[in-house]
Formats: sequence, structure tokens, C-alpha cells
Amino acid sequence: RRGRGLGTLARLSSAGELTSNTITHFVWPICLQALLQRSTTSTTFDSNYADVAVKCIGESIRRVSWSTCLQIVRYLATLLSRKEGNERWLIRAACEALAHYPFPATELPGPEALHGESKPRNEKDADIVEPF
Repeated sequence: RRGRGLGTLARLSSAGELTSNTITHFVWPICLQALLQRSTTSTTFDSNYADVAVKCIGESIRRVSWSTCLQIVRYLATLLSRKEGNERWLIRAACEALAHYPFPATELPGPEALHGESKPRNEKDADIVEPF
């Protein structure tokens, strides 16, 4: 039942029916509880429930700002340092968040940007190598 609830939250979030505040203050704490499952032992850890939580984080990350996304990824990283035995799920959640965040589609600068040059003016200039 718990997994179906998280699935519904993920579906509502991807449909745009949840606000950023609702996602941050309501959805993500439920997802983190599903990831951590602190009250269970390693033998009773429900991996299906954790998997649905990872997917819910991935779907809901599209509706928040970059600073909020960075905040959840940093929080997941701090949880990794506590060595609670569920590092695999925390890493999956952080990767899912970063994979689904809608980064702007801009072209990254090439290596020539490091030297302050855009392109050689002609082929003769392309053969000249300046020392660092």
C-alpha cells in the first residue's frame, strides 16, 4: 500500500499538480523515510518500497528549482556519511535526481576557452603552440 501512495505522488508530481513547496515539505520526507526505513532491520528492508521512492524523487525533481535540487542531493550525500547500510539506495536517489533535473540545453565551451581563444584565425595560427 505504501508503494502505491508514493506512485500516486510521483504521478501527480510529473503531471504538474503538486507545487514546489508540497514536493519539498511533503513528498520528499515521505520518500526519504521509504529510502532509509530506519525502523526495519536489513532482513525486513522492503526494496520495492525504496525503489518506488527513488522513482518518486526522480519524477518530482522536475518541478523544483536548482537550489532545491542541490539541497536534496547534498542531504543525501550527508546521509551517506552515516553508514547506515542503505548507501546503495541513497546513491541511486541522488543519481536519479540529477538525471531527471531539467538542466538548460546549452552547449559547453570547448578546451580552447581555457586559453581565452575562440578559434584560430587561419591554419598558420593553428600550428603555433603557446607555452603556459
